[in-house]
Amino acid sequence: MDQVRSPDHDQWRQASSSKPPDTRIRAQARAAKWQAASNKLDKAWALGYNGIMKTFIFENITYEFKNMEEANTELPLGDGAWFGPEEGMPANTYKWEKGNFFD
Repeated sequence: MDQVRSPDHDQWRQASSSKPPDTRIRAQARAAKWQAASNKLDKAWALGYNGIMKTFIFENITYEFKNMEEANTELPLGDGAWFGPEEGMPANTYKWEKGNFFD
C-alpha cells in the first residue's frame, strides 16, 4: 500500500509567514496616530498655543512658555513688569524688571 504523506507543516508555516504584512492595517495604525496628534494640536490651539514659544528672562534665567499668562502663573514674580522685546533682543523675548512701576 502506498502511504499518503501529510503536507509538510513547517513548509506551510514558512510560506504563510512570508506573506507581506497587510498594508491596510499599517495604514490604519498610522491614521490613528495622526488623528491622535491632530487632536492634541487642536486642544493646544484651543488653549491659546499658537505654535510659537515665547522666551521669558526672569532673574537671568531663560524660560519658554506659550504665552505671558502662563509665565505669570508659573514664575514667582513679585513686584515688577515684563519689558520687551527691546532693541537687540530676539523676537518674542521678554525680560522681567523688578520694581514698583504702577504707583
